[in-house]
Amino acid sequence: MVGFGPVLGHFNHDELAAEQMMLIGTMFSWMAYALWKRPKSMSRLAFIFYVSLLFGFISAYMALDTANKVRAFTTYKGFPGGPDAWLRSKRYSDVFCIAGNVCVVCSIWLSDGFLLYRAVKVYTTRQWILLVPCLLYVASVVTGGLYLSEQVDSNTVTWETLSFAVPYFICASLCNLSTIFTIAARLLWFRHLVRRVVGPEKKEHGELYKSAFTIFVESAALYAVFSIVFIVSYAMRSAVEKLVVAPLANVRGIASFLILLRLVKRAIVNETSACKKALERLSTSDTGNTSSSVDLPDKENESLALVEQAIIHLEDDPYLNAGYGSNLTLDGIVECDASLCVARPLQSGDVSQNLLFGSVGAVSGIKNPILAARCVLEYSENSDKLGRILPMTLVSSGAVNFVQKYGKNVSLVPTEDMVSLAAERTWKKWKDRLENETVDRDPDANTDEKDQENLVQDTVGAIAWHPQGGFAAGVSSGGILLKFPGRIGEAAVFGAGCWAQHCSESLGGMACSVSGTGEEIVRANLARNIGNAHLQSTDPHEVLRKILVEQFWQPAKTRGVHDPAAGVVMMTKETDEVTDSTIKARVWCGFTAASMAIAFASGRDPRPKVLKFDCMMRTE
Repeated sequence: MVGFGPVLGHFNHDELAAEQMMLIGTMFSWMAYALWKRPKSMSRLAFIFYVSLLFGFISAYMALDTANKVRAFTTYKGFPGGPDAWLRSKRYSDVFCIAGNVCVVCSIWLSDGFLLYRAVKVYTTRQWILLVPCLLYVASVVTGGLYLSEQVDSNTVTWETLSFAVPYFICASLCNLSTIFTIAARLLWFRHLVRRVVGPEKKEHGELYKSAFTIFVESAALYAVFSIVFIVSYAMRSAVEKLVVAPLANVRGIASFLILLRLVKRAIVNETSACKKALERLSTSDTGNTSSSVDLPDKENESLALVEQAIIHLEDDPYLNAGYGSNLTLDGIVECDASLCVARPLQSGDVSQNLLFGSVGAVSGIKNPILAARCVLEYSENSDKLGRILPMTLVSSGAVNFVQKYGKNVSLVPTEDMVSLAAERTWKKWKDRLENETVDRDPDANTDEKDQENLVQDTVGAIAWHPQGGFAAGVSSGGILLKFPGRIGEAAVFGAGCWAQHCSESLGGMACSVSGTGEEIVRANLARNIGNAHLQSTDPHEVLRKILVEQFWQPAKTRGVHDPAAGVVMMTKETDEVTDSTIKARVWCGFTAASMAIAFASGRDPRPKVLKFDCMMRTE
């Protein structure tokens, strides 16, 4: 939307108004979409009311400004001094001009307030930095109020000698510029932290803040550019001022609108884009170059390497609950669990003979916990010179000390470097509620807000099969928000979070990865029981249904768990063992949670396919 210049004679008022309303309607349709999809950090009704006022004032100003410009350049084109002189002469007397000025001032107040709210959400700590923008906002409100008084006071002679128009627009512009600068600085610092943790070579991670364009949009710098041009051109008394001042209010609204669209995009794509990117990285990476501490043939490690590398990419994504960006404990630190399970092709009829497992639990300061799990898995296959049984699970500082000594490519980082801004903000919000508010034990209370918070509980997992490497499965998790330090979830427990096996029947084997309500998954030993049930059935769909309902959902509900959540992704291999001519690998999934996102690819079709499933109805 741009400022309006002279109107050509063959365009009438009705046509211009119709086009303007069409643009406004388009903007409102996008806004309705943004309001519905935006992650809720304030109540829905309050946010809808505020944003509706903001865009209502902007739209009203656009309509009134159109009407005024049409009259100036058509009906009063012959006014002495031209259309601009007519507009100036009617500034205090024409109701449309006064109403337009009131709308633009109110829209500026609301948009600057929205931007300050954005800054407050970005600065979860050190909010004293926002003191200058807040003071300038107060100054813009005061001078704006005085400017509006000029519009309604009939004694125009008084205000012609003392005008607050210029002080108001300068205060408003400086408020906007200072807020934009503080937001941009914070986003640049966030980008620095992401690159320091995951490395500058992995540019796909944290990509929402890697480009200048992203920071330009999210800090509303578009309006800042117009503000600077306006201030400079006004000080130089340049004609450019007339060109810039017309679309200034519209640009301010557009800047806020772009921020909302950015938030919408982030909420929509994060659940599935990370899965797809992980597979895309695998299609171009060398999976044979892994963190293996034991010299084994590459093909024998192929499926394990695929799972490991996929989970590494998922752990590096700050919007998933694994590795960097995970949920924080009560103490405000990241503690992660991870495990790997691999079942290589059988040399005999024993199903469990070639099962390998390794896991770590409650580890802090390990950049990729899945690498630590791989290290434990492979070390457990060595022989101890004293005949000791080597561990397959290590936790806390013991696991960290272990990988320091035996992990070739396991990176250790300061614990604070694993904390993302989003995780810190969520932790602070719910920690304050835990300490300061009365706990509502009604399980049906505030379900909207609870469901929204569950969007950050995205435990990650992967499964793979290779003819030489067999089946492999893995899972990695940051655990539940505000968990007790040292808590171990299903991602570190043998048979709970992941499982892989071969069998000698016509059903060639399976691998599965599980996430959800950790304690209930551990009670049900869910992944292993799915594998056991698969040995007795030729219908994977029925296996998932029976185990999730009869061995997970119903027992958990009996114990009083309000909403037991679990998600399973499973791969099966169907072969003709007589001819060995047909090999089919199939992917299955089942879940009791609100939604589940998966991605899959194969050697025949390496292009990643992404699916997100929503649970339409769950029965008791």
